[in-house]
Amino acid sequence: MRHFSTSLLGLSTTAALVAAPFVSVAPAFAMTGPEINQIAQKTSVHILVSPDGETIAGTGSGFIVARNGDKYYVATNAHVTNGGEYFGIRLHDKEVVASETVMYFDGLDLAVVEFESSRDYPVATLAPTVDVGQDVFVSGWPPPHPGSNEVVRQFIYGRVSADLTQDFYGGYEISYSAPTDVGMSGGQVVDASGRVVAIHGMGGPMTKGAIAQRTRLNINDPVVATLASATNSGLNYGIPISTFINQAAANEIYLNFDVARDAAQPLGAPIADARNADPVSPADRIDDVSNSLSSIATLLGIAGEVINGVCRFFGC
Repeated sequence: MRHFSTSLLGLSTTAALVAAPFVSVAPAFAMTGPEINQIAQKTSVHILVSPDGETIAGTGSGFIVARNGDKYYVATNAHVTNGGEYFGIRLHDKEVVASETVMYFDGLDLAVVEFESSRDYPVATLAPTVDVGQDVFVSGWPPPHPGSNEVVRQFIYGRVSADLTQDFYGGYEISYSAPTDVGMSGGQVVDASGRVVAIHGMGGPMTKGAIAQRTRLNINDPVVATLASATNSGLNYGIPISTFINQAAANEIYLNFDVARDAAQPLGAPIADARNADPVSPADRIDDVSNSLSSIATLLGIAGEVINGVCRFFGC
């Protein structure tokens, strides 16, 4: 696998990337929750992580943040991709692509996964300003429920509750009320104009053991206790997209982002999020995650053992 930049894992190889301009998908006028969901749907991706091509380490979320010709770049959390050598990316049109390229940010829970496709996919618009009290939605893919192979993307409403003066780990500086689930880490937090204002990565409650595993810190580290206390509050935490934009170049990750500097428009009615949407859009449903992961195994040229690993992980 190709690693770029330095990271929380101590990688040392660096590389510079340059992406071409692209067209924004987020208009700057008042929209309803369902309209914002349609924008997020087209840039949200489901990520499969495998350490060896034979077992599944986990899944997560991300979104398309840049493009350069047939190369696309997905923003996510470092804790989503940590330990992975192979990555499968499922896009909104159900195309599944494979990747072995990930780039990390020094000291931040951020990563970028590169993939190639000849298809034309939109790129998320980024809004580097976020205010307390602001309406937001979180888009991401939780794992299947016990006894099920079905995965459904969640699009959940909340409000920004705090803008922290200092991040308490890995760049997390804002909290919001949207209730999230495991697997939604790396997903986009969007404003009322459909622009990304943060990258979601931490929701509660989480045990100290789970936090230690995710952060690779000792369970007795004071930071672990701080994170456990924060997530047990019921709040969720994200890394501002301004941090992602500013630190990309500092980590020699040179991408051309679509950035909107104007304020978000007021949220229009209805505000309803997509948790209880009926019927669920086909783009938001993976009917059988084993089939999707089988496609990834085929693309990577990996033996059928992958499916056994999938079933061990998901309990299918």
